[in-house]
Amino acid sequence: SAHTIIAVITDDMPFLVDSLNIVCAQSGLAVHLLAHPVFSVTRDRRGRLTGVFLDTTPAAARTESWQFIEVDRESDSQRLAALEQRIRATLDDVSRATRDWRRMRDRALAIAGELATGLPGVPAREVRETQALLRWMADNHFTLLGYREYRLRRWRHFDQLEPQPETGLGLLRSSRRRRERPIELRGEVRDFARAQDPLIITKANSVSTVHRATYLDYVGVKLFDAAGHVTGERRFIGLWTS
Repeated sequence: SAHTIIAVITDDMPFLVDSLNIVCAQSGLAVHLLAHPVFSVTRDRRGRLTGVFLDTTPAAARTESWQFIEVDRESDSQRLAALEQRIRATLDDVSRATRDWRRMRDRALAIAGELATGLPGVPAREVRETQALLRWMADNHFTLLGYREYRLRRWRHFDQLEPQPETGLGLLRSSRRRRERPIELRGEVRDFARAQDPLIITKANSVSTVHRATYLDYVGVKLFDAAGHVTGERRFIGLWTS
């Protein structure tokens, strides 16, 4: 064959085709053919296929995405192993993002509701704008891919933004393999973190592995204490929709 075949069977989820296309493109492989049927299937407890259904679907069936992709021929075993690893990692990212999507949307709406009581030292107009943005994001204008909360610790010469692992959702859900470390803030970045502006809207420094291969969008909502000092941040990452 002039091509290498990638065959994937997984739970049906949004963004699968787009995300696997990202893997192929970033691996320097042109896609010559892509077939993507979605089937209702039954399996036994060991995962072995026992039935595929096109019309009448039994209650025990689950929906699976079957993808068959022909790409440029690749015969190097190390490159093939790296490609498989990237595919598995991407499927894991898609799964985490889509599994937690509703919880991330609920967080955005809950934070908007909490802001109804105002923020110490922040003009009411800015609080209302923050509420409106969060509700607009939750109304399918922002593809939510990750969420996490951070605590701001102040020191004499620098500050630290400490991740709160238990709050992570989607792509920001904590992994046992990687320990999240505090982010050190100095100079202008430190001043910006302490400023009473309630919103941070910027680009993250990492490219999305889900849906579109572009730098992730980052929206942060600051936390304040009763004296109006910034104590942390609630961070959403994702992609603004078209």
